[in-house]
This record gives sequence, C-alpha cells and structure tokens, in this order.
Amino acid sequence: MITHAARLGLISLLVLAGCGGGSNAPGAGPDWRVLGIHASEASDGDFDAAVNLAVSAGARALHLHLDWSGLEGAPETYDATFPDIANIYYPARGIPLYLTLRPINTVRREVPADLQNVAWDDPVMIQRFAKLLDFLFARMPDVDIPALAIGNEVASVLQTEEDYAAYRTFLMAARAHARTLRPGLAVGVTAQFNELIGASQARIATLNEVTDFVSVTYYPLAANGLVRAPSVVGSDFDAITAAYPGREVIIQECGYPSSPDTGSSETMQRDFVVAVFAAWDDHKTTISHIAFEHLHDWSEATVDTFTVYYGSTAPAFRGFLATIGLRNHDGTAKLAWAALVAGAGARGLTGAVGD
Repeated sequence: MITHAARLGLISLLVLAGCGGGSNAPGAGPDWRVLGIHASEASDGDFDAAVNLAVSAGARALHLHLDWSGLEGAPETYDATFPDIANIYYPARGIPLYLTLRPINTVRREVPADLQNVAWDDPVMIQRFAKLLDFLFARMPDVDIPALAIGNEVASVLQTEEDYAAYRTFLMAARAHARTLRPGLAVGVTAQFNELIGASQARIATLNEVTDFVSVTYYPLAANGLVRAPSVVGSDFDAITAAYPGREVIIQECGYPSSPDTGSSETMQRDFVVAVFAAWDDHKTTISHIAFEHLHDWSEATVDTFTVYYGSTAPAFRGFLATIGLRNHDGTAKLAWAALVAGAGARGLTGAVGD
C-alpha cells in the first residue's frame, strides 16, 4: 500500500524489503522461509547502513517496487537509472530481489500517459508491457529475482468483472513473456488482505488462477483506519492459507503502526511482530516470505507526499503512514525492533544472505 515512486531517490528506491498451483520456494538453510525488511533509511539518509542493520537482524532478501509510468516517461523511451543501480547493488551484496512492477498501485493506474485510457487486454497495452519487460531484464541481467509481482493492491482500480477479465488477460500475457526472459520465474499479482479475503475475494481469485504464488499486503486495520488487535494475526493467516490451499504465499508488505492516532502503541506494535512470527510458524510450509514494512519511520515530508498521493489527510491514515516503521526516523529502536530480532534469531532466520 505505502510504497510509491515519489519516495524513491537514488538510494531510497532500493528498498529491502507454471500457471496456478504454486511454485517451489527457494531453500534458505535449515528453515526455508525468507524474512525481509523494507529498509527505509533513518534521518541520516544512510541507506547502506539501513540495509546492513536489516540484514544483521535476519533479512535475507530485498524488495524493489517500480511504477511503469516512472520507467517509461514517453512511448518506448525508458529511464535506466534505477534498474542500472539495482544491477550494481544487489549482486554485489549477494542479495535476492523480490521485484514488483506496478501498472496499478493501490489507487492509480501507473501506466504511461498515452495508455491511460487503453484497455488492459488491448494488444497495444500487452505489447508495450512486453517491451518494458525486455528493457528491464536487459538492464538487470545479474540480479537474482525469485519472484515478480505485476500490480500492487489492484482491487481499487479493477472495479468490474470486465476489468478483472481484461487484467487477467494482461497478466497471463505478461507472465508468459517474463518467463521467456527468465525461464521458471515465479510471477504473481498483489492484493491487500481485505481484497484477498473479503468482498473482492472471488474476483482476486480469478487472477490468482494464473499466477505462480499468492501475493498479499497485510496491515490489520479496521474500516475506520484504526488498528485491529494483534491477536487477529493467527486467524487472518489461517484465512489466507484456507482460501488458497496448497499455494505458496508471499506477504510482500507486513506492518502495524505505533501511533495513538490509529489506536495503537509501541507495545501493540511489538505484540503484532510476536504474533506474526507465531502465525508464520503455523504456516511455514505455505508462507515462504514475509517482508516487514518498514525499518525506519518516514520523515514528515515523505508522509505529506503520501497523503497527497492517496488523497487522505485523516489523522488515523497519517498516523499509520508516519509510524509503520520498526524504528523511529531518528534511528532509535522501537519495542517492535527487539521483537523482530528475537523472533528471527529464535527461528534460525539470521543466516547471511546469498547462501
């Protein structure tokens, strides 16, 4: 929900972070699960230090989220800046990259301007995305990419059955082409938890019929923007895996704010982290990867940018955006940070990346 091209600069862009039936997840030492942390930097702006901190806590993978509109500013004219940085940074660190390309990001179609009114299943749309994939993979030949998600939290943009049918066609074509460029690449589409399990469940399921894994963002919030109790995590994870029996699940964003404006606190955020690890233990043969969102709280300026992007200045929403980090923006730790370090260590999820 809360990653967007507007926050991404030369450093902060690099965030740590077969149809159907699921793919085989990568092995990762004695426990095959892969822990991630979206490594937003502290107020010192030192991204590499943030990555080092996340890795030291047990993170074994990074995440990169790119809007199609940001990569293709004019028809078939691409910006190679960030893919080129990725091809230098990730292989040098020996860190796999979970990649999300966003023709949809939560509340917007993030496609090039000339495609804004083009249907998802139009051959022009499909061909242009294939060319984007050609460009992107050519610029990132050395990056280990275990999984690619095409679209982030798509239900707000896909409103009708016709929208879903068209996007399903687009997704199938994109998956097929991506796998010609990276044979065996696992491809999915990301939904919010309340989309995956809720009013949009049946429609999201039609998309996941043609994916290799089920991808979800998980922030246990009520409709009014206030947090639900950390105790709901276990039943929520049960609901995800029950809806997709036998499928591999990736929780590509997992977070809980600490702001009183959301009805939360540092203690509740800590309890959420503890509950996530416990629920993951119950589903460790199904949920291959969880990426906590995120390492440090964002600056007030960044939060301002996101409130504009999402069109909400409600105190609960702003509190959510401002305090989703496991650590404060000034670099000091919250209670949740110690819980994450302890949870990862107790499960042996702390081996060096690149194993």
